[in-house]
Formats: sequence, structure tokens, C-alpha cells
Amino acid sequence: MAENESQPPSIFDVFEPPPEVDPQRFGPIPVVPGEGAQAPDVNLTASESPAGLPHWTAPPTGQVPQVLGGEKDQVWTDLKGPSWHGEDSGWTGDDLSVVFADEDSVEHEDLMAFEEPDSKVNQAAAAAAAAAAAASEPEAVAVSGDRNLMQAVAVGVGLAAVAIVALLIHNLAALVLIAVVTGVASVELLDAMRKAGTHPAVLFGISAAVAMPLAAYARGEQAIPLVMGLTIVFGFLWYLAGADTHRPVLNLGLTMFNVFYVGGLAAFAALMLNFDNGRELLLATIAIVAASDIGAYFGGKSLGNKFFGDRMFHPASPKKTWEGVLAGAVAAVAAAIALSYAGISNYEASVANAILLGLLVAMMAPLGDLAESLTKRDLGVKDMGTILPGHGGILDRVDGLLFALPAVFYLTRVLELT
Repeated sequence: MAENESQPPSIFDVFEPPPEVDPQRFGPIPVVPGEGAQAPDVNLTASESPAGLPHWTAPPTGQVPQVLGGEKDQVWTDLKGPSWHGEDSGWTGDDLSVVFADEDSVEHEDLMAFEEPDSKVNQAAAAAAAAAAAASEPEAVAVSGDRNLMQAVAVGVGLAAVAIVALLIHNLAALVLIAVVTGVASVELLDAMRKAGTHPAVLFGISAAVAMPLAAYARGEQAIPLVMGLTIVFGFLWYLAGADTHRPVLNLGLTMFNVFYVGGLAAFAALMLNFDNGRELLLATIAIVAASDIGAYFGGKSLGNKFFGDRMFHPASPKKTWEGVLAGAVAAVAAAIALSYAGISNYEASVANAILLGLLVAMMAPLGDLAESLTKRDLGVKDMGTILPGHGGILDRVDGLLFALPAVFYLTRVLELT
């Protein structure tokens, strides 16, 4: 390269070099030695301390700044963090007036709360004490939950009178009673489903359930699968036509459950009417189921937990006891024998058949009661309805009968007592 050729300019030829940084321009900064660094002389004053910010080009010293605190400095490690209140209304106890001084609508006291660590323990202890206090008064709770026995008996006698009159008048009167009971029970079940947040086809479900016993009486057993098939087809059409669009599969299934459970089982009552002395057989079935319920109620009250301890009959109905169920079975068999000798059923003058009838009803009626209890627990209701004071709803009264009807129908067919 020729000597007269100019060299490319340096950056310092274009810009002036940076001024030297005075390490004392910000005053001496106290430092503490890092690992391996020599500790400074603590006897030096701040002005005499040689420690200062080194030049940025100097190698690291291994020292870190020291934060000097006075006697009034706050110790941050003693502060407690906020504790969440889950779904409660918010926080309490903190003053946020500075932040929300112009927000009159804000409830400042409900926004934040700082609790001592043992406050939740105290809450748990208080809850346990309250539970123990409640458990120490079981008799008062039991008395408050009992139904009005006199009212229940009066309503039961009235229902029995209506059933007897309808069954003694004519088959058509009995059929009308069956249809009305089926319709009301369907209304109660579908309404409970609606309250549980589902959307069954109420009008369609009631119509199809009532059609079950009517068709069974008119065309016999072959009408039941026909109505079932038509119910499924028209159920899909109900949702395809846009009568309801909320989860069609789930809600159609619930609608069909109502039709088969209430209407399908009630259809066997209508089928009994076609037997010789069918109305008497149906009346006997109702009477045996009622005897089983009454025997179970009073047997459980008087003998509850005496022989089987605290072992409940089934978790679906915690109030049922084995003693009550066995007492109901004895009452059902006794009622079946009495009705047989009174000539109010197709089992006249046959003690063996009457005992078989009573035992069958004693098995099926509690099963029907448990099935309805399971349904009510799943739907989150105590009773299916309130139409019957002291009893709940119609479905609450006929739950055991619904399960007993097909059993008695087929037993009568097997024994050729039709």
C-alpha cells in the first residue's frame, strides 16, 4: 500500500473519545466482598473507604453492593402473603381507600384479607364442634323429619277408597284410573328432570306413557313393543322437527326412560284387567303392596336395628332397615293369604300359591322403592311431587306397585290362574 494513501478513519477520528469516568462521581458505594474477595476495612468511614465503582473496563472485583438498613427498616420476611377465600365474597380487612378513593361503589372491606396461618385450623375445629353438637341431639332431628302420620293415614285411606270404587265398577273405570295415575306420575318425573337441568320432551313423554296402558288393554301384550318402537321413532322426529334442540340424545333417552319406567310398567295393570277376575287380582296386588309398606314402616319403627345392628338395607334409602323389610315381607304374606281365603284374587283357597304371591310382592315392592329413591337422589329431589300430603307425589306412592305389577302378571300366567 502506498504511503501517501490515506488510512481509513478511526472511530475516534470521527467522534471524540469518551471522557474518563470519575469513579467518585456518585460518591463511595459500600460493598460487601463476594466469594474469595478480601473483606474491606470496616474501620474506615464512608469518605475514607477506597471502595467505589470501578471503571467499566476494569476486571470484576467479586464484590457486591451492600444494602444498609436502619433500625426502622421493615423486615420483609415477616410479611404474610394473602390467603385465598375460594368462592367467598372476596377479601376483608385491608384498607384500599388510597387505591379506590373515587370508587364509591366498591366495598373495600370485602376485597382482601390477610389471615393468620392457624385461622383455617380454627375454622375446621369450629365446624367439627358444630357437627358434634348436632350429633348429640339425634332425637330432635328425627322428630322434625317425621311425616304427619295421621295425615298420611287419612290420605292413604282416601286413595284406597278411590281404587276400590274404580276397580269394582267396571274395567273402563279401572282403566281410566290407571291412565290418570300414569299421566300424573309422568308429569312428576319429567318435572323433576327439568328441575335437574335437563330438557326431556314433556308433552311427548306424557302422551307416550299414557298410551302404553291404553294400547296394552286394547291389543294385549303385543302392543307394548309396538308403542316402544313408535315412541323411539316419533321421539327422534320431535327433536328433528326442532321442538327442542338441547342435547337430543341425552334428553330423548330421559324421555324414553319415563315412558318405559312409568308407562311400560303401568301397562301390566291394564293387562291384568283382561284376566278372569282381573280387577280383583289388581286390587289384591295393590292391597298386598300396601300391606308390605305398612308392615315395613311400623316394623322398622319398632324393631329397627335390634337384630342387624346399624347395617342399612341399601345406601339408596338409608332409612330402610333389614328389620323393616322383613316385617314388610311377613305382612305381605299374611295379606296374600287373607285375600286368598276372602276370594279377592285368582289365588283362592291355595295357601301355597298365596304364600308365593306374598313373597314375590315382598321382594319386588322394596326393589321398586329403592329404584325410585336412586332416581330421586340422582335428580336431587326429596319427593317427586307434593300432590299427596304426607306421601309426596303419586310416583312416591306407586313406585313399589310398578315393580310388583309385571311380577304378579307373569306369576299368574305361569300358574295358569288367568
